[in-house]
Amino acid sequence: MSFLNNLLKNPIYIKAMYIKKRQESKKKLRIPSQAGYLAILFSPLIILSTFRYALHGAPSFDGSAWEGISYTALAITMFLQLLYFVFKSVTSSFTSYSSEKEMRTYGSLLSSLMLPEDILKGKFFVSFYPLFMELTCFFPLFAIMGILLKLNVYQIVGSYFLNLIVIIFFTLIGLYCSMISNNSSKAHSRAVFIAGFIMVGTLLVDGLIASVSQGTSVPVTVFINPGVALGGLLYYSPALPFWFRAVVFVCPFLMLLGSLELWKVLSFETSRLPEK
Repeated sequence: MSFLNNLLKNPIYIKAMYIKKRQESKKKLRIPSQAGYLAILFSPLIILSTFRYALHGAPSFDGSAWEGISYTALAITMFLQLLYFVFKSVTSSFTSYSSEKEMRTYGSLLSSLMLPEDILKGKFFVSFYPLFMELTCFFPLFAIMGILLKLNVYQIVGSYFLNLIVIIFFTLIGLYCSMISNNSSKAHSRAVFIAGFIMVGTLLVDGLIASVSQGTSVPVTVFINPGVALGGLLYYSPALPFWFRAVVFVCPFLMLLGSLELWKVLSFETSRLPEK
C-alpha cells in the first residue's frame, strides 16, 4: 500500500497522467481503450459461430462441433490478447524519454531533485500500471469465459501470468528504445523491430535453420517467443516434442530474466542522465 502511495506522489507519474487526461478531454469522440480488449475477447467466438451457422446451420450445444468451434475461438482470442498487450506495452512506453527531448523538457528532468530510480519508476508505471489494471480487471470475465468453454484452470491462470510478464518485458523494451533514441520516430522503429523479431522473426529464423538442416535441428530462438509459449500452454501434451512443452516454462523465465537485466541497464543509464 505504501508503494502505491509513493507511486501516486511521483511527479513523473502525476505529470504524465495529467497530460494524458488533458489530451483525452480534447477528443470530440473518445472510444475507451477497454473496447478494444472486449472486441478481442468476444469477436472470434461471434465470427466463427456465425460462419458455422451460415455454412452448416446451428450446431448442437452438446456436440463436438460446438466444442471445436469454442476452443478454436478461445485459442484465437488468447493469441490476439497476447498481441494486444505486446502492441500496447510498446506503444505506451517508446515515447517516455524521447518525447522529453522533442518537447525540450529534457533539461528540467535532468535538473530535477528526483532520484534516478524514482524517475525510472515513474516512467515505467505510467505505461505498465494502466495495462496491468486492464488485464486484471477483465481477468474474471476472461476466466468465466474460459471455464464455460472447457479451458483448464492452469491454462487460464497461466495465460494471465504470461500476459503480465509480456507487459513488463515489452514495456521495458519500449523504455530502453526511448532511452537510446533522440526522437520518438527512431524509438518507435527500434521498439517495433525488436517486438516484431521476437513475435515473428524467431519463427522465421528457426524455420530457416530447420529447412537447411532438413528438419533435424531443435528450435532455439522460439524460446523467447511468448506466442509459442502460449501455444504450448494451450496444446500441452506428453505426445508433443519436449522442446515445445519446455518453452511454456522457459520463455516466461527468460522474459523475467531479460526484464531484470533491462531494469538494471535502465537504472544505470538513468543515473547517467545529468552527463548527457
